Amino acid sequence: MYLITGRLLATSAGVYIGLFFMGEGWKELQSAYWLFFAIASFSVLAVVVSWFEMKLGAWLLAVAGVALGIDAYFFAGSNRLLIGLLLALPLTLSAALLYMHLMKLPAVSQKKIRK
Repeated sequence: MYLITGRLLATSAGVYIGLFFMGEGWKELQSAYWLFFAIASFSVLAVVVSWFEMKLGAWLLAVAGVALGIDAYFFAGSNRLLIGLLLALPLTLSAALLYMHLMKLPAVSQKKIRK
């Protein structure tokens, strides 16, 4: 359960971040936002790696999520905490879900919740 959820969340976050490169993204690469685009491309690479090598991909997703959050916090305008969390949480949460799968943690069932 953790594996499917983590991979789907990482893929959707990678697609969301990858959409920045379409359209205006390549024009902005020449401006001051080059660090964001470098980290965003690293996060898309981390999503691809997480599908083939889960342990390395989970580490890369965690690093990419923290880096995106820090970059957005320092360089975003108003509401920078919200923007940092919106960019960082999907990647770090998917990294945590992949780690939970690697540690073989049992999923919570409905029977345990009802008791």
